[in-house]
Amino acid sequence: MAVEVVEGGVADGLAPPARQCGSAGLLVLAFLMDLTSASMIVFAITGVYLWFQLEKRRLPGALILAAGFVYTASMVIYLLQ
Repeated sequence: MAVEVVEGGVADGLAPPARQCGSAGLLVLAFLMDLTSASMIVFAITGVYLWFQLEKRRLPGALILAAGFVYTASMVIYLLQ
């Protein structure tokens, strides 16, 4: 087994295998990344929908969800400054 040491960041380390795939390989890689992103979004939306169906846990879940939104928004605002 050979180990290749690549100087630079993570993107530099991931770029050579993608370049070796050719244009068809890049299309497949892009499709799989899009499919993964879409499935994560659907998973989150269906999770919120199923949680909303539980009446007993609606308020605590809403508080946690709101706290997550506030935390995320504050981090985005902080990082954009």
